[in-house]
Parts: sequence; structure tokens; C-alpha cells
Amino acid sequence: METHGTASLSQFAELASIVTRALPKAIEGVDIKKVLVQASMKGEWLSSLLRTALISLAPRFTVYNRVYELVPFHKEGEISVMGDVMVKRAQELDANLGEEDCRFIVAHQEQIPFKLRDKFHAVFANLRISSDGRICYLYSNGCRWVQTWGWPVNGWDEHCLLVRRVK
Repeated sequence: METHGTASLSQFAELASIVTRALPKAIEGVDIKKVLVQASMKGEWLSSLLRTALISLAPRFTVYNRVYELVPFHKEGEISVMGDVMVKRAQELDANLGEEDCRFIVAHQEQIPFKLRDKFHAVFANLRISSDGRICYLYSNGCRWVQTWGWPVNGWDEHCLLVRRVK
């Protein structure tokens, strides 16, 4: 078995804590990837390792030559967050896309896999209306993806995922 270093007792305890929180949720049918993302957002020791590993687990889709992934931004136990919190986390997660990517995705939405319809709202945290701060997101009406705007004072729930461009 190949090893890549050692862990302190506190680092091992942190890993055990993350796994202990994740396992019951997995048994309940909760998406384990979401639990791990939440752990990485808490700034725990495994944060950078988890984020790197989770990049390959995040739902991805390709629109012509551009690869996008959907990034959760809620911390453990959060049902929803205010828009300003979401925007801040989008910046931290490098998932704060704007108008150019949104227009590109909408123009070529037939490239988005059908299986992703009705699963989430795709948030473009850096595309806002300057006069009132509304934030752009896409949702599927079952047939097509529709661009709309949400108020920053509204709660942004777990169905909202940030869009991050991978390449």
C-alpha cells in the first residue's frame, strides 16, 4: 500500500468527524458528495484535499468546447442563505460567472444533458442587475432553460447551485 505522508491525531479526528457526519446521511439517501462539499466549506483541514477531489464529482456538462460544473454553496445544516452570503461564497469557490457564460449556455442549451433538467437552478452570481441587485439564474421548465432573476434578500435554497467554468 502506498502512503503519502502522515496525519496528526487532530487531523485524523477531523477526518473521523467528517466521515461520521457523512455516513448516516448516505444511509438516509442524502447525496454524500454534498456532505463532503459542506465539510470542505467549513475550512477543515481536509478542505483543499476535498475540494480537489470533489471537482471530479461535481455534476458537469459540456457546451461545445466549454466544460461547466455545478457547485453547492450551503454549509452543513443550512436550508437556505441570503443572496449576499451566496455571492461571497461564489467568489471563494471561484464560481462567480457572469453574462458572457450565461448567454452562451442559454444560446446552446440543447447541449445540456436532459438528465439535468428540473434538478437545480444554475446561479450566475456575478450577473446582477445593478439598480436592485437581483441575481441571475437559469431553471428548466421541463422543455427549455429559462433565464430569470432572484432577489438577494430571498433565501437561496439547496436546489440552487453555482456554475463554475472548468475549461
